[in-house]
Amino acid sequence: MAKKFNIQLNIWVTVNQSLLPVLVWVHGGGLQSGCSSQSIPRIYNGTNIIARSLQQQSVIVVTINYRLGVLDDMYSTELIQENSSEWPTAGNYLYYTNKSNALDVSNKIVQNMNCSKGNSEMTLACLRNSSIENLTTTYGYRQTKPIVDGYFFHFIHQQQLKKENIIKI
Repeated sequence: MAKKFNIQLNIWVTVNQSLLPVLVWVHGGGLQSGCSSQSIPRIYNGTNIIARSLQQQSVIVVTINYRLGVLDDMYSTELIQENSSEWPTAGNYLYYTNKSNALDVSNKIVQNMNCSKGNSEMTLACLRNSSIENLTTTYGYRQTKPIVDGYFFHFIHQQQLKKENIIKI
């Protein structure tokens, strides 16, 4: 599975120190763009983060790269099916948990890429032979967000802010 999904993990550690806190940095980009080596080196480069942390307390820095946009969504169902015992809430994080909506999006992509070939094998072959640029352009920007289901977060953040039920630091 690692080859198929090609998710990368970068780790920066200072020399000769142990039992350090770990800072995990997940880049922004709305699940559509970005990477841990973006052109903002002062933010995304682990070496710079460690150098600044040495002024206070050293840390281990971990950054990740992950699939974005249509390249992520294409494999999400397969990942969940293969690893459902490990990820009991994985389905909560799909932006299109409504199957009919997912089918509508898929059909629109197939149609816009001129891959409606009559049967699923030919349609899939057409999609596989398309360029990444064509696929991502056709897919477009789709905002994704987690679903608040009460399993992980037992409250809705906006409601807590309105109630001023927050810890002031």
